[in-house]
Amino acid sequence: MSYKPFITAIIAAAGTSSRMQGINKLMFKFDDMEVIAHTISKFNNNDNITEIIISTQENSVEEIRGIVEKYGFSKVKAVIAGGDTRAQSIKNALTAATDKTDYFAIHDGARPLTTKSVINKTISAAIEHRAAVAGVKVKDTIKIVNNGFIDSTPERSTLWAVHTPQIFERQLYIDAVNNAENYQKEITDDSMLVEMLGVKVFMVEDEYANIKITTPDDLKIVEQLKGDN
Repeated sequence: MSYKPFITAIIAAAGTSSRMQGINKLMFKFDDMEVIAHTISKFNNNDNITEIIISTQENSVEEIRGIVEKYGFSKVKAVIAGGDTRAQSIKNALTAATDKTDYFAIHDGARPLTTKSVINKTISAAIEHRAAVAGVKVKDTIKIVNNGFIDSTPERSTLWAVHTPQIFERQLYIDAVNNAENYQKEITDDSMLVEMLGVKVFMVEDEYANIKITTPDDLKIVEQLKGDN
């Protein structure tokens, strides 16, 4: 990568683990490291990432600061309290980022198996297209269902499951986050914010192993899978 922009990674770790049956998924250990530590390490060890901001629940701030100190994650600039929604949590994180940032790389704290290759491919695509996200092609046939009945079957070849990282040009992303305040719809991923501005987002093919931990069964899967550094 000849052009090396200033990239701020924002790790979104403010979820409530509501489907984890009381397990704190971010602090679950595999390979002798906590899930959140694995996630942070993928960006801390990547030469293309300049700084890291972690947005988490207010009652987890000190615990995650302890993780950062424990492993010596030198690129972490701040661990801040998120908000009531994902959009608000990200907006809080933006205020902690340096003004030098060229691109924001948003990543789920509970997605510890992303790889250096995918991060770098998504960075390159974002530099070319302003906005890029990682995702995988859907394997199953998908049905649109209303009131218990199938309405339609979308063409599977056009369907992708979106992952993170999701990487956006600085001002584009700031405008997208600010614009989201005008809408009542639920924001489930950051590319939606950019799409709502009418900007096209490029899709980068990810690896199926880059799962997001949402249930206890996912912890078993993560223990069996390995990501590179």
